[in-house]
Amino acid sequence: MKELIRVGSITNPLDLPDIRDETVRLELFKLAVSENYISGAIQLNPGPRWRGIDQDEEALEKFYADLMRYKEICNKIGKPFMLTTPNSNDEDFRKKLIELEIPAFSSFSKAAKAFSNLYHYKNSKRSET
Repeated sequence: MKELIRVGSITNPLDLPDIRDETVRLELFKLAVSENYISGAIQLNPGPRWRGIDQDEEALEKFYADLMRYKEICNKIGKPFMLTTPNSNDEDFRKKLIELEIPAFSSFSKAAKAFSNLYHYKNSKRSET
């Protein structure tokens, strides 16, 4: 599975393929974020209603359950998980992310800045002890 993980550029440091098999996709994500050189995950996610398509209740539940699985994987290994939601004006999506305690930002640069601040704060706390 490791051969499916591609290290890219600074603007796209890790690129995971879009795999339909949920079990394989989550295992690949876990494998990737478990690597020492990966400090956390910032996922590009336009939301459950991207392209203006409404999802039925079952599809919405699965969408949010998947997000929670990604978050839980990161939490278990002590790495942050956050989203970028560019061009998303879906207020229900934003409210649900707040409810699920998943940080979301309107751009990758804002998410990266927050991630950097979190990283530096965490490391400064370690050096104080």
